[in-house]
Amino acid sequence: LKMNYDLCTSLRDSFENANAAMLEAEQTISALDMKVHNELPNRRQELMIERDHTQEAMADARRMMSRMKRRSIPKQCDAYADLTNKRRALRKITKSNRIRRYDIEQLAARCQRPREPKEPKRPESKVVNEDGASRVVPPTDDQMQKYQDRMRDYKKEQKQLPRKQRVYEQCQECHRVTDRFLEVLDKYDHAQALSEELEQRLQVVEAERQEAMQQRSHLAATVPTLQQNKMRAEQAWVPQKVGCLQAIQEYDNQVRKHTAMCAPKMWAQSCEKACLERTAQHGCARVEGTPTDQANTAGGITIKCQPPQPSWVRAPYDMGVPPLNPQAQCSDITRTQAPVFMTPIRKEGWLWKNGRFSGYNKRYFAFEQGHMHRSAMMRYWVQGNPHETAGARERLYKAIIVWDIKDVEDLRKTQVIEGEPRWCFKATLFYRTYTLCAETQQERDEWVSLIIDAMSRRHPENDQ
Repeated sequence: LKMNYDLCTSLRDSFENANAAMLEAEQTISALDMKVHNELPNRRQELMIERDHTQEAMADARRMMSRMKRRSIPKQCDAYADLTNKRRALRKITKSNRIRRYDIEQLAARCQRPREPKEPKRPESKVVNEDGASRVVPPTDDQMQKYQDRMRDYKKEQKQLPRKQRVYEQCQECHRVTDRFLEVLDKYDHAQALSEELEQRLQVVEAERQEAMQQRSHLAATVPTLQQNKMRAEQAWVPQKVGCLQAIQEYDNQVRKHTAMCAPKMWAQSCEKACLERTAQHGCARVEGTPTDQANTAGGITIKCQPPQPSWVRAPYDMGVPPLNPQAQCSDITRTQAPVFMTPIRKEGWLWKNGRFSGYNKRYFAFEQGHMHRSAMMRYWVQGNPHETAGARERLYKAIIVWDIKDVEDLRKTQVIEGEPRWCFKATLFYRTYTLCAETQQERDEWVSLIIDAMSRRHPENDQ
């Protein structure tokens, strides 16, 4: 049966592989034909249309710059060039075939508005009082000389002011046409850069088309071989197809039946059992909380067994066997594993707590264990024992954080509370001091021991 199964699966796989290879080649050739004859030509046509529009924009900008170079710039900049001795720069622009941005900017770089010169103030005589008498002191020769020099410069600037004003006005006139020319030049440069980019993209499209044509030619050359392979495989498979399918089905049924009987017997040697046993010491879960039976009235955490999938070893469910009952599977798990509660209740009972101002109040305390990342807590309830009194209320925001305790000490003297002597200890926190009293000395010592042990775990290295 196994030999027939191997032979039949070999014939079936050969036929299916040959048929899949032929089908893949035909689909790839069809996709390449679509790419070569439709997709790439359409993309090439779109790029060519965009390139033609860009080249038209370049031609329009080139014609406009040529017209401005021959007419507008000479007309509006001629007078300015004569006034500022920039005739050579103007000729370089109008006669050159290639105009640089630098040349345009130098022709009318910046137009400065002339300022009206300020007439200097003539020095005046001063009145000086000496020995009770007043006399007039005329300006010195040096002051008068400086005044005359400034006056001469003032008159010179006044004389040059009309010419400067004409230079400014002609500069403004020239500047308007050169700014317009630079705008057209920017459009031309942008269109030229876009045209070059479109040319590169057209080359990429052409390269893709050539590559696709080569791939199609290569695949088309392999089609006859693939057809022959498919024909041979089909000739070997089709005559034996009915008998082979029966042999394969019979073999699969025997395998399923044997596996369903054999797999459960291998439980003792299975990886599933070994995994449960090797992780037993760490527990199946670490729970930040307390069990339900220790949680008092603050709620608790219930751990449910919910395996992600049924056990295949105990019941091979893909071999026609019903899946294992979750309760039976959970019994295998809980036999070796149990959740580890990180904050169980280590001790609980009645303590008398000193009031903030005076007196003692009877409270029901529970010492909740901490771990290396969380402090132990002394939780307490008012209005009764939460195990016995339904109305007992926990002071959730008043719990004592043990890591906040700086010092704890036994008090030698007993305190008489409610007519009975009580054994007390004092816990000093950095924000408050608590005095707590127990009914017996043994109770007091147990509470103090738990606090001291939890305080020693304030730093992680103390857990080692």
